[in-house]
Amino acid sequence: MTHLPPASRTSLKIASAPGCLSSASSSGEDIETAAQVCILGADIVTELFGDTAAPGREVKIKVRWRLPPVRCRIIGIMAPKGRSLRSSTSLDDIVCVPLTTHQQRLSGIRDV
Repeated sequence: MTHLPPASRTSLKIASAPGCLSSASSSGEDIETAAQVCILGADIVTELFGDTAAPGREVKIKVRWRLPPVRCRIIGIMAPKGRSLRSSTSLDDIVCVPLTTHQQRLSGIRDV
């Protein structure tokens, strides 16, 4: 099990996220059920798993220090994108989870 930095991005159609290199099947059901799934940025996958296949494996994601980490199954890897022009954050260092998963399981905040 591997610990990841906080996740704050989301995608409505997880398996068909733009730039996704590999993914498992997913649907809107992941949003309805707050499924414990994620798509990882290319740098995170390289750092955690090297050249081994990541989809299907599990990682632990923790957003707040008071809340326990949540196990998420990796369903996809994003293609390398580099840094954003608007911030110093690399787009390859992000973790995408369904919004409902973030609200109910990671942050503990259920309001939109």
